[in-house]
Amino acid sequence: MFMNKTTIIMACDDNLVFAVANMIIGIKRYCYNDVLKIVIMYDNIQKEEIDKVRSIWLEKIEFKLYSKNDFLKDVGCIGKIKLSDRFGFHLVYAKFYIFNFLKDYESVLWLDIDMLLLDNIISLLSFDTEGTITKGSPKILNKYLQHINKLENINATKPNGGFIHFNKSVLQCSTSDLTQECFSVLKDLYDKEFLEGIAWGDEIPFGVLIYKYKLKINTINKVNTLPNNSKDSILIHAGTDMKFWSSFISYISFQEWHVNNKVWSNNYDKMININFRQHNLPIKDQSDLYQFLFSYNLFYSIYPMLNVLINYKLKEYKLYIDFLISNSRRSFNIFSSF
Repeated sequence: MFMNKTTIIMACDDNLVFAVANMIIGIKRYCYNDVLKIVIMYDNIQKEEIDKVRSIWLEKIEFKLYSKNDFLKDVGCIGKIKLSDRFGFHLVYAKFYIFNFLKDYESVLWLDIDMLLLDNIISLLSFDTEGTITKGSPKILNKYLQHINKLENINATKPNGGFIHFNKSVLQCSTSDLTQECFSVLKDLYDKEFLEGIAWGDEIPFGVLIYKYKLKINTINKVNTLPNNSKDSILIHAGTDMKFWSSFISYISFQEWHVNNKVWSNNYDKMININFRQHNLPIKDQSDLYQFLFSYNLFYSIYPMLNVLINYKLKEYKLYIDFLISNSRRSFNIFSSF
Protein backbone atom coordinates (compact mmCIF):
# COMPACT_ATOMS: atom_id res chain seq x y z
CA MET A 1 0.00 0.00 0.00
CA PHE A 2 1.32 3.43 -0.95
CA MET A 3 1.80 5.63 2.11
CA ASN A 4 0.98 9.30 1.61
CA LYS A 5 2.50 12.03 3.67
CA THR A 6 -0.18 12.99 6.16
CA THR A 7 -1.09 16.25 7.86
CA ILE A 8 -1.87 15.85 11.55
CA ILE A 9 -4.19 18.24 13.37
CA MET A 10 -4.54 18.60 17.13
CA ALA A 11 -5.93 21.23 19.48
CA CYS A 12 -5.08 22.73 22.85
CA ASP A 13 -5.33 25.81 25.03
CA ASP A 14 -2.78 27.31 27.40
CA ASN A 15 -3.44 24.64 30.05
CA LEU A 16 -2.26 21.75 27.89
CA VAL A 17 0.72 23.07 25.93
CA PHE A 18 2.90 20.42 27.58
CA ALA A 19 0.54 17.68 26.35
CA VAL A 20 0.59 18.77 22.72
CA ALA A 21 4.39 19.12 22.94
CA ASN A 22 4.56 15.55 24.25
CA MET A 23 2.55 14.32 21.28
CA ILE A 24 4.70 16.21 18.78
CA ILE A 25 7.89 14.74 20.26
CA GLY A 26 6.45 11.25 19.79
CA ILE A 27 5.23 11.99 16.27
CA LYS A 28 8.64 13.32 15.27
CA ARG A 29 10.33 10.22 16.72
CA TYR A 30 8.17 7.65 14.93
CA CYS A 31 6.68 9.40 11.88
CA TYR A 32 9.57 11.61 10.82
CA ASN A 33 9.42 10.80 7.09
CA ASP A 34 5.65 10.50 6.80
CA VAL A 35 4.32 13.79 8.20
CA LEU A 36 3.69 16.68 5.83
CA LYS A 37 2.56 19.19 8.45
CA ILE A 38 1.30 19.42 12.03
CA VAL A 39 -1.42 22.01 12.61
CA ILE A 40 -2.38 23.00 16.15
CA MET A 41 -5.81 24.59 16.53
CA TYR A 42 -5.44 26.75 19.63
CA ASP A 43 -6.89 29.37 21.90
CA ASN A 44 -5.37 31.59 24.58
CA ILE A 45 -1.71 30.60 24.08
CA GLN A 46 0.98 33.28 24.22
CA LYS A 47 3.39 33.75 21.31
CA GLU A 48 6.35 32.72 23.48
CA GLU A 49 4.70 29.36 24.14
CA ILE A 50 3.80 28.92 20.48
CA ASP A 51 7.39 29.61 19.43
CA LYS A 52 8.73 27.02 21.88
CA VAL A 53 6.36 24.35 20.59
CA ARG A 54 7.16 25.21 16.99
CA SER A 55 10.88 24.90 17.72
CA ILE A 56 10.38 21.16 18.29
CA TRP A 57 9.93 20.74 14.52
CA LEU A 58 10.02 24.22 13.06
CA GLU A 59 9.49 23.37 9.39
CA LYS A 60 6.44 21.21 10.10
CA ILE A 61 4.42 22.95 12.82
CA GLU A 62 1.94 25.78 12.44
CA PHE A 63 -0.70 27.18 14.79
CA LYS A 64 -4.20 28.20 13.76
CA LEU A 65 -6.36 30.24 16.13
CA TYR A 66 -9.77 28.79 16.94
CA SER A 67 -11.43 30.94 19.58
CA LYS A 68 -14.69 30.52 21.44
CA ASN A 69 -16.17 33.19 19.20
CA ASP A 70 -15.09 31.19 16.14
CA PHE A 71 -16.92 28.17 17.55
CA LEU A 72 -20.05 30.22 18.27
CA LYS A 73 -20.02 31.49 14.68
CA ASP A 74 -19.67 27.93 13.39
CA VAL A 75 -22.53 26.53 15.43
CA GLY A 76 -24.83 29.54 15.09
CA CYS A 77 -27.47 29.73 17.80
CA ILE A 78 -26.08 27.75 20.72
CA GLY A 79 -29.45 26.15 21.42
CA LYS A 80 -29.18 23.34 23.97
CA ILE A 81 -25.51 22.55 23.41
CA LYS A 82 -23.79 22.01 26.74
CA LEU A 83 -20.73 24.19 27.23
CA SER A 84 -17.86 23.48 29.60
CA ASP A 85 -14.59 25.25 30.35
CA ARG A 86 -12.90 21.89 30.86
CA PHE A 87 -9.80 21.81 28.61
CA GLY A 88 -11.31 24.52 26.40
CA PHE A 89 -14.80 23.28 25.59
CA HIS A 90 -14.84 24.49 22.00
CA LEU A 91 -11.52 22.97 20.95
CA VAL A 92 -12.86 19.42 21.01
CA TYR A 93 -15.03 20.44 18.03
CA ALA A 94 -12.05 21.74 16.05
CA LYS A 95 -11.78 18.21 14.64
CA PHE A 96 -14.73 19.05 12.37
CA TYR A 97 -12.25 21.21 10.42
CA ILE A 98 -10.59 18.07 9.12
CA PHE A 99 -12.68 18.47 5.96
CA ASN A 100 -11.54 22.06 5.43
CA PHE A 101 -7.91 20.97 5.70
CA LEU A 102 -8.55 18.30 3.06
CA LYS A 103 -9.05 21.08 0.52
CA ASP A 104 -5.30 21.71 0.83
CA TYR A 105 -3.92 18.30 1.83
CA GLU A 106 -4.36 14.74 0.53
CA SER A 107 -4.55 13.03 3.92
CA VAL A 108 -5.47 14.50 7.31
CA LEU A 109 -5.41 12.81 10.72
CA TRP A 110 -6.94 14.19 13.90
CA LEU A 111 -5.36 13.14 17.20
CA ASP A 112 -6.39 14.03 20.74
CA ILE A 113 -3.51 15.20 22.90
CA ASP A 114 -4.10 12.96 25.93
CA MET A 115 -2.39 10.15 24.04
CA LEU A 116 0.94 8.37 23.85
CA LEU A 117 2.38 7.33 20.48
CA LEU A 118 4.59 4.21 20.50
CA ASP A 119 5.20 3.57 16.79
CA ASN A 120 4.52 4.92 13.29
CA ILE A 121 0.81 5.66 13.22
CA ILE A 122 0.88 6.71 9.56
CA SER A 123 1.73 3.15 8.52
CA LEU A 124 -1.71 1.99 9.74
CA LEU A 125 -3.74 4.51 7.76
CA SER A 126 -5.76 3.48 4.73
CA PHE A 127 -5.16 5.61 1.65
CA ASP A 128 -7.35 3.69 -0.80
CA THR A 129 -10.56 4.37 1.15
CA GLU A 130 -12.20 7.57 2.40
CA GLY A 131 -10.51 7.20 5.77
CA THR A 132 -9.49 5.24 8.86
CA ILE A 133 -11.14 5.09 12.29
CA THR A 134 -11.50 3.11 15.46
CA LYS A 135 -15.09 2.18 16.25
CA GLY A 136 -17.08 3.22 19.30
CA SER A 137 -20.56 2.35 20.51
CA PRO A 138 -23.15 3.46 17.90
CA LYS A 139 -26.17 3.30 20.22
CA ILE A 140 -27.03 7.02 20.25
CA LEU A 141 -25.99 7.42 16.61
CA ASN A 142 -28.35 4.62 15.55
CA LYS A 143 -31.26 6.13 17.48
CA TYR A 144 -30.63 9.54 15.94
CA LEU A 145 -30.39 8.14 12.40
CA GLN A 146 -33.54 6.09 12.88
CA HIS A 147 -35.35 9.21 14.05
CA ILE A 148 -34.29 11.56 11.25
CA ASN A 149 -34.64 8.91 8.51
CA LYS A 150 -37.84 7.37 9.93
CA LEU A 151 -36.31 3.91 9.64
CA GLU A 152 -35.76 1.00 12.00
CA ASN A 153 -32.79 -1.27 12.67
CA ILE A 154 -30.05 1.05 11.45
CA ASN A 155 -26.59 -0.21 12.38
CA ALA A 156 -24.20 2.65 11.63
CA THR A 157 -20.49 3.16 12.34
CA LYS A 158 -19.42 5.72 14.93
CA PRO A 159 -15.76 6.71 15.15
CA ASN A 160 -14.05 7.26 18.47
CA GLY A 161 -13.18 10.94 18.69
CA GLY A 162 -9.50 10.69 19.58
CA PHE A 163 -8.36 9.26 16.24
CA ILE A 164 -10.08 10.24 12.99
CA HIS A 165 -8.50 10.08 9.55
CA PHE A 166 -9.90 11.11 6.16
CA ASN A 167 -8.47 11.27 2.67
CA LYS A 168 -9.18 13.94 0.06
CA SER A 169 -11.46 11.52 -1.81
CA VAL A 170 -14.13 12.12 0.86
CA LEU A 171 -14.75 15.57 -0.64
CA GLN A 172 -15.93 13.91 -3.85
CA CYS A 173 -18.75 12.16 -1.97
CA SER A 174 -20.69 15.37 -1.36
CA THR A 175 -20.91 18.91 -2.68
CA SER A 176 -21.92 20.28 0.72
CA ASP A 177 -19.63 21.85 3.30
CA LEU A 178 -18.89 18.80 5.46
CA THR A 179 -17.35 20.84 8.27
CA GLN A 180 -20.46 22.99 8.55
CA GLU A 181 -22.64 19.90 8.28
CA CYS A 182 -20.89 18.48 11.36
CA PHE A 183 -21.74 21.62 13.33
CA SER A 184 -25.36 21.45 12.15
CA VAL A 185 -25.63 17.82 13.27
CA LEU A 186 -24.05 18.74 16.61
CA LYS A 187 -26.69 21.38 17.26
CA ASP A 188 -29.50 19.08 16.12
CA LEU A 189 -28.35 16.29 18.45
CA TYR A 190 -28.73 18.60 21.43
CA ASP A 191 -31.88 20.36 20.23
CA LYS A 192 -33.60 16.98 19.76
CA GLU A 193 -32.19 15.86 23.14
CA PHE A 194 -30.25 12.87 21.88
CA LEU A 195 -27.35 14.29 23.85
CA GLU A 196 -27.50 15.83 27.31
CA GLY A 197 -23.95 15.99 28.65
CA ILE A 198 -20.74 17.02 26.89
CA ALA A 199 -19.72 13.57 25.63
CA TRP A 200 -20.02 12.16 22.07
CA GLY A 201 -21.00 15.42 20.40
CA ASP A 202 -17.62 15.50 18.65
CA GLU A 203 -17.97 11.91 17.39
CA ILE A 204 -21.55 11.29 16.29
CA PRO A 205 -21.57 13.89 13.45
CA PHE A 206 -18.82 11.89 11.71
CA GLY A 207 -20.95 8.77 12.05
CA VAL A 208 -23.87 10.61 10.47
CA LEU A 209 -21.72 11.59 7.47
CA ILE A 210 -20.32 8.06 7.09
CA TYR A 211 -23.87 6.68 7.00
CA LYS A 212 -25.42 9.46 4.89
CA TYR A 213 -22.76 9.45 2.17
CA LYS A 214 -21.97 5.71 2.36
CA LEU A 215 -18.31 6.44 2.97
CA LYS A 216 -15.84 3.58 2.62
CA ILE A 217 -14.01 3.62 5.94
CA ASN A 218 -11.34 1.24 7.22
CA THR A 219 -11.48 0.35 10.92
CA ILE A 220 -8.36 -0.63 12.88
CA ASN A 221 -7.79 -1.94 16.39
CA LYS A 222 -4.18 -1.21 17.38
CA VAL A 223 -4.75 2.46 18.17
CA ASN A 224 -6.82 4.71 20.42
CA THR A 225 -6.91 2.08 23.16
CA LEU A 226 -7.34 2.74 26.86
CA PRO A 227 -4.36 2.06 29.15
CA ASN A 228 -6.01 -1.03 30.63
CA ASN A 229 -6.51 -2.48 27.13
CA SER A 230 -3.24 -1.40 25.54
CA LYS A 231 -1.52 -4.69 24.74
CA ASP A 232 -0.06 -4.46 21.20
CA SER A 233 -1.38 -0.89 20.86
CA ILE A 234 0.80 1.79 19.30
CA LEU A 235 -1.45 4.69 20.35
CA ILE A 236 -2.70 4.76 23.93
CA HIS A 237 -5.55 7.10 24.81
CA ALA A 238 -5.47 7.99 28.50
CA GLY A 239 -8.90 9.58 28.65
CA THR A 240 -11.00 10.96 31.53
CA ASP A 241 -9.44 10.02 34.89
CA MET A 242 -6.56 8.06 33.34
CA LYS A 243 -4.56 10.97 31.94
CA PHE A 244 -0.78 10.67 32.11
CA TRP A 245 -0.42 13.96 33.98
CA SER A 246 -3.12 13.33 36.62
CA SER A 247 -3.18 9.56 37.12
CA PHE A 248 -0.07 8.25 38.83
CA ILE A 249 -0.86 4.74 37.60
CA SER A 250 -0.90 5.86 33.95
CA TYR A 251 2.19 8.00 34.42
CA ILE A 252 4.32 5.28 35.97
CA SER A 253 2.97 2.48 33.73
CA PHE A 254 3.88 4.23 30.48
CA GLN A 255 7.35 5.64 30.95
CA GLU A 256 7.69 6.94 27.39
CA TRP A 257 5.26 9.74 28.21
CA HIS A 258 7.59 10.63 31.08
CA VAL A 259 10.60 10.53 28.70
CA ASN A 260 8.84 12.86 26.25
CA ASN A 261 7.98 15.18 29.10
CA LYS A 262 11.64 15.27 30.18
CA VAL A 263 12.66 16.14 26.61
CA TRP A 264 10.16 19.02 26.64
CA SER A 265 11.28 20.20 30.08
CA ASN A 266 15.03 19.92 29.53
CA ASN A 267 15.43 20.90 25.88
CA TYR A 268 12.80 23.63 25.74
CA ASP A 269 13.19 25.10 29.23
CA LYS A 270 9.68 24.22 30.35
CA MET A 271 9.31 22.93 33.89
CA ILE A 272 6.06 21.05 34.36
CA ASN A 273 4.60 20.56 37.82
CA ILE A 274 2.54 17.40 37.66
CA ASN A 275 0.06 16.96 40.50
CA PHE A 276 -1.46 13.52 40.68
CA ARG A 277 -4.86 12.82 42.16
CA GLN A 278 -4.91 10.95 45.43
CA HIS A 279 -4.31 7.22 45.10
CA ASN A 280 -4.11 4.41 47.62
CA LEU A 281 -0.98 2.60 46.49
CA PRO A 282 2.22 3.18 48.53
CA ILE A 283 4.10 4.28 45.41
CA LYS A 284 5.77 7.63 44.77
CA ASP A 285 8.49 6.72 42.29
CA GLN A 286 10.10 3.88 40.32
CA SER A 287 11.85 2.53 43.43
CA ASP A 288 8.54 2.21 45.22
CA LEU A 289 7.02 0.59 42.16
CA TYR A 290 9.80 -1.98 42.00
CA GLN A 291 9.45 -2.80 45.70
CA PHE A 292 5.66 -3.03 45.40
CA LEU A 293 5.84 -5.48 42.49
CA PHE A 294 8.59 -7.47 44.19
CA SER A 295 6.49 -7.80 47.35
CA TYR A 296 3.35 -8.58 45.41
CA ASN A 297 5.19 -11.36 43.62
CA LEU A 298 6.03 -12.92 46.99
CA PHE A 299 2.52 -12.39 48.28
CA TYR A 300 0.97 -13.92 45.17
CA SER A 301 2.19 -17.41 46.06
CA ILE A 302 0.17 -17.43 49.30
CA TYR A 303 -2.87 -15.72 47.81
CA PRO A 304 -5.05 -18.86 47.53
CA MET A 305 -4.58 -19.60 51.23
CA LEU A 306 -5.38 -16.00 52.22
CA ASN A 307 -8.42 -15.93 50.01
CA VAL A 308 -9.77 -19.06 51.70
CA LEU A 309 -9.16 -17.64 55.19
CA ILE A 310 -10.73 -14.27 54.41
CA ASN A 311 -13.78 -15.80 52.78
CA TYR A 312 -14.22 -18.23 55.66
CA LYS A 313 -14.68 -15.23 57.96
CA LEU A 314 -16.93 -13.39 55.50
CA LYS A 315 -19.16 -16.40 55.09
CA GLU A 316 -21.14 -15.43 58.17
CA TYR A 317 -22.10 -12.23 56.33
CA LYS A 318 -22.94 -14.22 53.21
CA LEU A 319 -20.20 -12.43 51.30
CA TYR A 320 -17.39 -13.65 49.09
CA ILE A 321 -14.50 -11.57 47.78
CA ASP A 322 -12.07 -12.03 44.94
CA PHE A 323 -9.20 -9.55 44.77
CA LEU A 324 -6.97 -11.51 42.42
CA ILE A 325 -5.40 -9.25 39.79
CA SER A 326 -5.11 -11.10 36.51
CA ASN A 327 -4.84 -10.39 32.79
CA SER A 328 -8.60 -10.36 32.31
CA ARG A 329 -9.63 -8.75 35.60
CA ARG A 330 -8.99 -5.24 36.80
CA SER A 331 -11.45 -4.84 39.67
CA PHE A 332 -12.06 -5.88 43.26
CA ASN A 333 -15.15 -8.10 43.24
CA ILE A 334 -17.52 -8.66 46.15
CA PHE A 335 -20.24 -11.29 45.80
CA SER A 336 -23.27 -11.91 47.99
CA SER A 337 -25.51 -14.95 48.26
CA PHE A 338 -28.52 -12.81 49.12
